[in-house]
Formats: sequence, structure tokens, C-alpha cells
Amino acid sequence: VNNAIGGQVAWYVKVNNATSIKLYEDSGLTIAAPAPGVYSSGGSLDGGDLGMCDAAIQSQIVPDGQTAIVQAAATVAVSYTAVVYIKANASLSDSLAIANINDAVIAYFATLDVGGETGIEGGATGVVPWSEVLIQIAQANPGTVSVGLLLLNGAVLDVTLSPGQVPIVGTPNTTVNFV
Repeated sequence: VNNAIGGQVAWYVKVNNATSIKLYEDSGLTIAAPAPGVYSSGGSLDGGDLGMCDAAIQSQIVPDGQTAIVQAAATVAVSYTAVVYIKANASLSDSLAIANINDAVIAYFATLDVGGETGIEGGATGVVPWSEVLIQIAQANPGTVSVGLLLLNGAVLDVTLSPGQVPIVGTPNTTVNFV
């Protein structure tokens, strides 16, 4: 609640006692917020980003009389092993090439929906596609000739995600060979 929706502070919170809070419009906690309604029981009080997402969804998207359940996605670490061949005249160090690869994979994972890619040609749904990770690695550095090996979590397979899961980069193990 001490955050903002679209730059507008929603409320400031003061813990009243073990079972109640008070909402205020100002950071000095002197102007009481208009009563948002009576809370009687159940549910939970969330703070931080998840609480702000919930507040935005409940107030701006969910129809009156309805409630959406907003919860954090569970992370799934996806480790990868890659052997990458780059032209020697690409003017890259091993460490820079590896950092570029890791940054590209992290950036790609950030674009995936919770629950993974869906509607992929061939029918796979709810996955981190092996072929897409391969493309990201191949395009991460100028002068990349090929990706000779790519394993995701030890296999040449897509990584399957459940509907409430989102991938994060686990342990990267990248070898760069300049040719």
C-alpha cells in the first residue's frame, strides 16, 4: 500500500493492532483515507509489488461484485549448457561473449508468459522452447558461427512449465570457442 498505481499513491498504512490497520492519504499518517468498505474476514493483506498488482487489478479490471485471485508466480530455474563458436575476428573476449549470452537468455525469459510459451507450432504448450533459447544464444554476439551444443536442464528438450510457473536462469555453463 506504500507503493503507487500509475504514479498515484493508493494509501499509506499504519498498523493499528494485531488484527487491524488504518489507511491514510498522506505519508504523515494524518489524513484518514475514505473508507474503502468493511473488511470482515478471510483473504490476506499483501504488500509490495504483488499487493499493488492486486489493487490495480481489483479496482481497474475486475467487474463489480467479482474478485480476482492474484498470486505470485513460482520461479523455475532453467540451467543451460552451451558450446558456442564465434569468429576470431569478432573482437570479443570470452568473458564478454559469455556475459552477452547470459544477458540474452535472461532477457528472453523475461518475455515469457507465466506458464511458458503456448500455441507453438507442433502443439507444444506451456514450455520454455529449446529452439528459442538456441536462437537467443546464436544472436547474442556478432560473429557467432554456430551453437554446437545446447542443453536445458541437462537435455536437448523444451522445459515444461505449469500454469503458475515462470522461468529464471539457473546455472549457466557456457564455453566459447573462437574459430
